Amino acid sequence: MHRLLFFCLLSAPIWAQPASMLGRRQVLTLWCRENLAQQYTPGYKATVTNYYVGPNPDLDMSQGRVVATGISLHLAIQGEGFFCVEGDRFTRDGRMQLREGILEGPGGYPLLGYKLDEKANIADKLGVIRFPTDPANQLYLGRYNDYSFDALGNFLGGLTTTDPVTGQSHTDYTPLYRLAIGTFPQPHRLLRERDGLLLASKESGLLRLDLAGQNRLGFLVPGSVELSNVDPVQQAYIWGRLDAMEMRPFPSPPKKKTFK
Repeated sequence: MHRLLFFCLLSAPIWAQPASMLGRRQVLTLWCRENLAQQYTPGYKATVTNYYVGPNPDLDMSQGRVVATGISLHLAIQGEGFFCVEGDRFTRDGRMQLREGILEGPGGYPLLGYKLDEKANIADKLGVIRFPTDPANQLYLGRYNDYSFDALGNFLGGLTTTDPVTGQSHTDYTPLYRLAIGTFPQPHRLLRERDGLLLASKESGLLRLDLAGQNRLGFLVPGSVELSNVDPVQQAYIWGRLDAMEMRPFPSPPKKKTFK
């Protein structure tokens, strides 16, 4: 009887082991366990576990559910693409943070974007997004007291003022940087790294840098994150099947009948 093989997460040293029938089953089981462990990690793309493709598994690049968090430095991608961070790494995890004047992505890697001029046009090459505090007045870049993202991937510096008569507050935002969004011909062949980061491979194809809303890219959702696309019911079922499976050899193909 034909039996499906399922691929599950494993560390690099075990990837190098011979992919015997029993070895594959162990690898598949570990990938299932890792998928289940990461089901609550924003931006995590599940390892495909219903077939074995060798040492590097396929990744499921289907869209995860986008949920609002209300946090100004959270950002979700609705559609194709990845956030770019320093070190030629990519991610769908949009939980950014500002630390020591640098906007960081997962794992503390600086987020990359294009610096904008006063007319919101790209004025410099791709680089780290810097937003330091001026020690003289404790304002960001000496003039802003707030920050945010918009749906086009612009990082905005905000200045909030309060009317002394009405008590109403108003914030004016200025685009300072625009995020680069990376795409690949075969994103399911990206290589997984720690902290939800991904690396390019020969099979994923060459990186293309675009801006949100251009070409085939979707838009960004500010104040939100994309949840993991792991289906826990499916993964638990696969894990159970693997535990119960008897590793019998595949049947030989039927012999062709000869007629005299």
